[in-house]
Amino acid sequence: MGINVMWDNSERTIIRYEFEVRWSWGDLYAASDEGTALLDSVGHRVDFIADLRGTSQLPGDFMQHAGRIAGGTHPRRGIVVVVGASPVLRGLSNTVGFLYRKATKDLRFADSLEEARTIIARERTETR
Repeated sequence: MGINVMWDNSERTIIRYEFEVRWSWGDLYAASDEGTALLDSVGHRVDFIADLRGTSQLPGDFMQHAGRIAGGTHPRRGIVVVVGASPVLRGLSNTVGFLYRKATKDLRFADSLEEARTIIARERTETR
């Protein structure tokens, strides 16, 4: 599989997706199902880290999949922090945000896992 899914911490409050060099939309949908199963196994808010540092390209047909990606939400899903997004991906997120504003309101960007964890900790403190 081109995307690995795991708990990022022992408290099970962050799920991390690690993208490999090559991944497909099928890999993303399978990883999403795996993440949902982890999310369903707890009764509290869970934030997400999507670590893209291991990949440099998106599979083709991004806009064809954007609606499906943007459409999924879960009542306990917190913010999503994308680590290592290219300028192209950041630009695409602006386009998706224009079309699907609700789906991208909880999207953040970071350059490292440490920064992603700091962003999540800060947001959790601010929403208490």
